[in-house]
Amino acid sequence: MIPPEAAAHAAPARLLDQVRERVRYLHYSLRTEQAYVHWIRAFVRFHGLRHPKTMGGPEVEAFLSWLSAERSVSVSTHRQALSALLFLYQQVFGAALPWMQAIGRPQRKPRLPEVLSVSEVRGTYSAGGRTDHGKRPRRISRRAQAVGSSWAPWCRRSRRSPSCAGSPAGRDPGGGRFRRH
Repeated sequence: MIPPEAAAHAAPARLLDQVRERVRYLHYSLRTEQAYVHWIRAFVRFHGLRHPKTMGGPEVEAFLSWLSAERSVSVSTHRQALSALLFLYQQVFGAALPWMQAIGRPQRKPRLPEVLSVSEVRGTYSAGGRTDHGKRPRRISRRAQAVGSSWAPWCRRSRRSPSCAGSPAGRDPGGGRFRRH
């Protein structure tokens, strides 16, 4: 154990050690700790090894803008970096600054489903599921196989389906019990 006199004269804890200590104190996972340390280290290096206490909102915005514009990171990666920096300022430094709420949060683009018109579906199935290149598209060929396949695979999966009652696939050839898969 370190005597109190020696602890008073010891050097202050380094920034990343403070982050690790606070993450562990709050019982965050190891992967969260590693990710937060990574993003805080990248933030400090981006600004020429300046201490984050001397920086504020504009520096955080510049770093996050650089991530999205230059590095082309995904929305989830951008959010992870933002969470790490907010953790640094709020939990480690204990700062409740107004610029933290004003930082823009990235939004995911909504995914629109691919919908084919009735004529496109008819053309696909009339061509046997083949494209101009002579190859079957994977999605359509899998669906066409499922629609055109026999009842046996479905009967094997169901336990006592009435539609499989007469099917040999629904019964066990040895004792008449239904298969369990």
